[in-house]
Amino acid sequence: MPQYSSSVASLQAMQSRVMLQRPGLDRNLAVAFLNERMRQVINRKPNWSSLLQRTIISIPQSYTAGTVQFTTGSTTVIGTGTNWPVSDVVNTTIQETIKAPMTTWVTPASLTGITRNTLLYVDAGGPYPEIVPVLDILQGHIQCPFAYPHTGPFTATASSLSNLQLRVNSINPIFTVNAITSPTTLVMDNAWGQTTSSGNAYELLLIYTPISPNTTLNYSIKELVSVCDPFQGIALRLQVSQEELNMFDPERTSTNSPICIANLGPNLNGNMLYEVYPPQDTPYQLNVLFHAQWPDMRLPSDMPPPFMSPNCLIMGALADAFRTPCPRPPEMKDPFFSPETAVEYERRFNEAVIEEMNADESKYQRAFEWNFAQTFGGLSLGSNWNQSHSLDAFVGDY
Repeated sequence: MPQYSSSVASLQAMQSRVMLQRPGLDRNLAVAFLNERMRQVINRKPNWSSLLQRTIISIPQSYTAGTVQFTTGSTTVIGTGTNWPVSDVVNTTIQETIKAPMTTWVTPASLTGITRNTLLYVDAGGPYPEIVPVLDILQGHIQCPFAYPHTGPFTATASSLSNLQLRVNSINPIFTVNAITSPTTLVMDNAWGQTTSSGNAYELLLIYTPISPNTTLNYSIKELVSVCDPFQGIALRLQVSQEELNMFDPERTSTNSPICIANLGPNLNGNMLYEVYPPQDTPYQLNVLFHAQWPDMRLPSDMPPPFMSPNCLIMGALADAFRTPCPRPPEMKDPFFSPETAVEYERRFNEAVIEEMNADESKYQRAFEWNFAQTFGGLSLGSNWNQSHSLDAFVGDY
């Protein structure tokens, strides 16, 4: 429950207070100052207890039906007997006409199944079908980067197999499925570099995940705190680099239960991906504890995090406002421009931030902790890996 009334802490209320105390300030500038100060407070302390959230990594059963054909230099994969679902997650239309390549807001007929990690296959029947990531969602609209023109309304679909990884065997790279365009056609993120080959057994499974928070708010993950495996009864190791993982198992052939979460990089939507290692091909669930990245306030009813006093943000925004001269006719001075007043509001802002940090430590102490991974040892790859690899060869003792 928020600590402050919505009538006091809403963006509209804070914006009105700033503009009342700093006449002549542009409304959009007031919102920008409030959001900048909110981000500054959040970054002062990376582990605010009120931003601690829980979610679940749900790994689905791998998909292996049929066989696939690859063509050298092509991202298109042709299936035989695959029956891949095309639109079981998203099946809608976009109303607007896109006249030229651009990143813009559009309105889908339905938002069902669309998230900030969705890749949409759009305009399937048009002259320029393409795959576009959803970058943002706001009040029934989505923001997407279009590379081609489209005449509205045009189709937008997404499959439950999109964003899964395609694995053929251990001697080929792992690919990501960007879209399913038909029951026997999919598009990968990278082109096939080997010779053209057909009749290949394959596996579609979840290896790279954005760990989407289970929340109605527009959260993204700022920092993983812990990932626990209730089946094994262990906590997985975090902050494992790709370099370290590639040294131990570059082919990703280990078949153990999960032992670590490796950092990977952003997906096409701009959200951080994490690799679950070893990959799982049967249904699996992991408990996740993370610190959320609070979204910017954009709507009048939007509020800052529950631990954050609206007065703190107002003091910070007023400091920015008083040190910023507002545009006026050249012959007139801005009578409210006052760097001296800004210094006073900056002092009050910093005092409020310190009070909030002390109050948060009283609720959930994080200032005195140690690295458990360093205390209890590094990455353990399990019995299967140990039985199939020579430790002496790995450390250079031949």
